[in-house]
Amino acid sequence: MSIALRVVVALDSFKGSIDAADATRAFGAGWSAVRPEDHLDLLPMADGGEGTLAVLESAASASRRVPIRVTGPDGRPADTAWLLCADGTAVVEMSGTSGLPLMREPDPIGATSTGLGEALRAAALSPDVRRLVVGLGGSACTDGGAGALAALGARPIDVPGRPEGLDLSDLVAPPPGGVICLVDVTAPLLGPFGAARQFAPQKGADAEQVLALEASLTRWVARLGGDPAQPGSGAAGGTAYGLVSGWGAELAAGSTTLADAIGLPEAIRSADLVVTGEGRYDSQSAQGKVVGHVLGLARDCGTRSLVVAGTAEGDLAAGVLQLAELAGGADAAMAQPARWLERPWPSPRAGWSARAGRQPARSRGRPDRADYSAARPHSSRFQKGPWTGLMLNGPPTFSLHSSTLGRIWRGKEGTASAMSWSASWEAAIRLASSTSVSTLSSRSSSPGTFARAKLMPELPFASVGMFLESKLALSAGSG
Repeated sequence: MSIALRVVVALDSFKGSIDAADATRAFGAGWSAVRPEDHLDLLPMADGGEGTLAVLESAASASRRVPIRVTGPDGRPADTAWLLCADGTAVVEMSGTSGLPLMREPDPIGATSTGLGEALRAAALSPDVRRLVVGLGGSACTDGGAGALAALGARPIDVPGRPEGLDLSDLVAPPPGGVICLVDVTAPLLGPFGAARQFAPQKGADAEQVLALEASLTRWVARLGGDPAQPGSGAAGGTAYGLVSGWGAELAAGSTTLADAIGLPEAIRSADLVVTGEGRYDSQSAQGKVVGHVLGLARDCGTRSLVVAGTAEGDLAAGVLQLAELAGGADAAMAQPARWLERPWPSPRAGWSARAGRQPARSRGRPDRADYSAARPHSSRFQKGPWTGLMLNGPPTFSLHSSTLGRIWRGKEGTASAMSWSASWEAAIRLASSTSVSTLSSRSSSPGTFARAKLMPELPFASVGMFLESKLALSAGSG
């Protein structure tokens, strides 16, 4: 009988495919179909981009959506809503007011943040609103927030010696509790890592348009002032810079703020496993995004983690469950994301008994003393030895203890004494079992990323469900 686990499922949206709530529910349904004894905490996540409003709505029991029609990023009307919480907090999401999904076709030069400003104006003028939270992400524009400030009342003026002045005297006043902008990047406004050069290509800009946008943002700084080098000011096409410099907003890390709002750190502390994921897992995932933050929380708590993604980039694909591989391609996965999020969980083959997991979270002691059992017909236990650190730049160091090894793989007995290894999982398991096993390897990628364990295709698993069961038993590291 399997050991009951407490599993936290905290997926981000799979952009252009499925939102965070539906993705989290689908994965949870698939998991429960095979492991009904486990307790699942379904906590959809966001980082300030798409899905932010929905995540905060789920966390606030007495909240309501206020419908509004705004000017979309391409000038067409867009029907959207902002959220009003019982404590007077209003939540406005840029992706729903000036986001890429509202565009018929990309227009990196002409797209504006006007719709966001119109929604902010409506919320700020509401007598029920005491504080504003703005989710900055998923924008279609790179206008530095000029459209938003214009909708709030900013007007260009000609000043002797400074022909590109700006009159902010008629701006709608922020709510008494201020304005907090949730950002998912630390990029500045200008330069090689700024709003235009780093992010405008994702919105359809070619090389010539990127240069034009950079020049436009530079002129905008001359008009508005402020600090274009502030980390995060390049978020949402520079809208973060505009709201900070022109409206007195403050920036906050979106993933951290939202995780705290839904109680994710507390849930992870009492969990045996954390599952997180997004549409594309790549080098930017650790830079303020949901997946990077959730993996960091898991690492800090000594809780194992699993990444599920539509696709994964290059070296980062090791140990990541990719829907594109299950579906036979990215297009197929995007067409039916819920199906493939549930699909990894067919019933195990007849006669196969999985005993995966560590001691229940409520009874375990130090994170580095957890018990595991291998998900194979002859189950085994080995004790995770002292780690040199969970943030690794090389192979992990761990111990195999004869007192807990038992029978591994083909029932072979463990060695007579405890052995410490700074080697691959493949070498350790081969020695412990006296069996030539070329199925497990341990690796860590560049500094600042997490060590991962990868199950190679040679493992005779009947399903991805068995693959994941084995990760519960054999995976080392936080990500």
